Amino acid sequence: GKKRKPVAYKSYRTYELMPSKITWRPKWIDFNARQAVKNGYKRSTWVYSCVRLRAANVAAVPWNVERRTREGWEPDENHPLNMLIRRPNPSFDWSMLIRQALYSLDLSGDAYLSIVRTGAGMPGELWPLIPDEMEILSGSDAMVSAYRYRKGSVTRIIPAEDILHLRYANPGDIYYGLSP
Repeated sequence: GKKRKPVAYKSYRTYELMPSKITWRPKWIDFNARQAVKNGYKRSTWVYSCVRLRAANVAAVPWNVERRTREGWEPDENHPLNMLIRRPNPSFDWSMLIRQALYSLDLSGDAYLSIVRTGAGMPGELWPLIPDEMEILSGSDAMVSAYRYRKGSVTRIIPAEDILHLRYANPGDIYYGLSP
């Protein structure tokens, strides 16, 4: 058949409306956990629901320490790690600590737990720290020599062995994680 004429024509082409300085390359912005909480977690029911649900499910997994015997594996109730699992610090139970760590991990890519040691040098308490307040310090003899933690006007240098740093893989940085 015959080719029909269009009923209407656009008076412009879409590309003519685009700004002339578009580079068509991604523009990465500075991003941190505070922005993720403010602009994602607090403003998006989807982000809030996903992060909260994932943290709650991971925290619901039972954690315990077992030792191997001739008969198989059995709980080791007196192991120091079991003491931390029962009560990581005076203000948090294990579920609260894991949820807090997962919130930080999912929103910033990093989660930091401060290890408070007993007089015998054993871990006695675990405390969550805010990722945006943490700076990793590298050394000549170790990839990470210490952490600098700022909370308001107070700054503390914490030895690397007293921080448990959880992070998601980040192809662009070997020190800091990348938030999903």
